[in-house]
Amino acid sequence: MVMIASSALSNSGAIKVASDATKLADPVGIQICLAKQPFAPSATLVIGDLVEADFAGYLPIQGPGGNQFWGYAADNASLLINIGQWPTGPAIWRTASAAALPQTIYGFWISDIVTGLVVYASGLLDDPEILSRAGQFVSLDALFLRYKPLF
Repeated sequence: MVMIASSALSNSGAIKVASDATKLADPVGIQICLAKQPFAPSATLVIGDLVEADFAGYLPIQGPGGNQFWGYAADNASLLINIGQWPTGPAIWRTASAAALPQTIYGFWISDIVTGLVVYASGLLDDPEILSRAGQFVSLDALFLRYKPLF
């Protein structure tokens, strides 16, 4: 016989993800990368679907390792995992020169820091950012993974 998992069980899975030392809570950390080509975020996205930014001054930003902070959304309909818990504010990338510009930044993804080959999550910017000269920047505020009950 087939059973339906409760919200409590579904949420416990999300909580385990936030503290899984082989994924988001890797002690080495995670990294956030910028995408310079359009893509569609999905659960089946792989690194080969993404084209990483390469403007002068760009490097993936490393997030802190260890357990990620989690909590319930105000609507109580989902559980949120705060990715990276940036202690110093938003993640910011700045163009160092006009080399490799223009570039349009469409979105971002989170991957493991050791190989950079495992995509954990991805998202799109509200509006693509067109970088065309030195001194421009892309900024990402707090990043959250949202888990909703399966039913």
